[in-house]
Amino acid sequence: MDYDEAFTYLYFAVRPLKLALADYSLPNNHLFHTLLVHFSTGLLGNHPWTVRLPAFLAGVALVPATYWWARRFFNGWAGLLAAALVACSWPLVGYSTNARGYTILGLCFVAAFALAARAIEENRASDWVFFAAVSAVGLYTVPTMLYGFLSIAVWIALEIFLGRHSPPRRSLLRNAGLAVAGAAVVAAAAYAPIWLRAGFKLVTAMALESMPWRRFRFVLAEMLEEIWPTWFGAVPSVAAWGLAASLAGGMVFHRKLSRYRVSPAMVSILVPGILVFSQRTVPFARVWLYLLPICLATAAAGIVGLLSLVRAGEPARRIVLAALPLAAAAWLGTRVMANSRGWFDESGRTDRISDFLIANLKKGDFFGSNGYYATPIAYYFAAGGLAASRVSPEWHLEILRVETAAPSAEVGRSSRPPRAFFLVRDDDVEVLRTLRQRARSAGVASHLRRHRRFGTTTIYEEPDLTFGSR
Repeated sequence: MDYDEAFTYLYFAVRPLKLALADYSLPNNHLFHTLLVHFSTGLLGNHPWTVRLPAFLAGVALVPATYWWARRFFNGWAGLLAAALVACSWPLVGYSTNARGYTILGLCFVAAFALAARAIEENRASDWVFFAAVSAVGLYTVPTMLYGFLSIAVWIALEIFLGRHSPPRRSLLRNAGLAVAGAAVVAAAAYAPIWLRAGFKLVTAMALESMPWRRFRFVLAEMLEEIWPTWFGAVPSVAAWGLAASLAGGMVFHRKLSRYRVSPAMVSILVPGILVFSQRTVPFARVWLYLLPICLATAAAGIVGLLSLVRAGEPARRIVLAALPLAAAAWLGTRVMANSRGWFDESGRTDRISDFLIANLKKGDFFGSNGYYATPIAYYFAAGGLAASRVSPEWHLEILRVETAAPSAEVGRSSRPPRAFFLVRDDDVEVLRTLRQRARSAGVASHLRRHRRFGTTTIYEEPDLTFGSR
């Protein structure tokens, strides 16, 4: 379990809904995702796969949704290739197995965009209603859906004014305006428990502080540098640059590839870019993951369009277009599996460490580690029947106290005095430094001794009970 997904379960999803959905003290709480995790774990039990089930199902659904989107904007061949690229995209696979709301956000963005495109062409009330509903769900999942929602709204306006569609322009504008306003009202109403509890504190919690221009340029450059390896780190550089070039070609030659006048990918990139520069704020690189499916779909359209220029017979061209998604899926799939193997082979995994600790900890014992590892281990404690409370939430050394030992703990272990255990990764010297500083401030000597080694991780024991109790 990762830190964020473990935190989501421990401090939000496991709580009663009236509390979990009214708490936005940290943006870690993706509200609609928290709601789904609450039900999935409540119905199926607390296991890593049940915590991750909503994100996983959304990630799987993103594959046919991308096909639908690409077929709507381009053609079926582009849809097949786009679906293959999304199905084997390393970051999308990763976040489909990570209990966060990003795949739900991506699914809502893709589906809302496709519904908006169909609504412009057919102007059916049901499409506008579904567009508003899906957009509201996305906004309720992660507030950064606002970037995508505004992008779709701008695209709708540009397409209505520049495109040539059979429904009257006035009717389209009226229905589009009602749908956009309806989505905003529904999303605002969904946040009502938080508004009533926190008031305007919610705005400050969700907003990012504007940076001075010099710092903004530096942080923006760091974020852009992080996006590239996040999106394309699992594929060779030649393929990554080929996809980037195809994306650029798909946007530049959009009018030749699509029946719509305005490139959705270009608008979806430019609108957030303008907002980021006007606000001088830089979100995390993972915030832009929702853009990846439509970028891959636009790149697929560029590749299919380029292949259409090759002079060949129609049967041969169809064979190539049908084989291309299969080849892409097979090749990228092996890359995903190769990257995943490192996670499976990690000898210092927190689940294995937690199994050892659960079998050796008793009521009154202490456990401490860097917060990034302490939170996943606290999750495994809860899943294993061991109740623990946070004595100190300090990031460099979060300390947990065992309140109830696991039923599987050794019989008779309660007769021994309490002890303190600390987990330290080889590359994390801050934990040991913090331990020694606390010992000095407490006026005691630190007598850390190695207790067990797990690959790149060491478990230390502190025999000094006075220091341990602190």
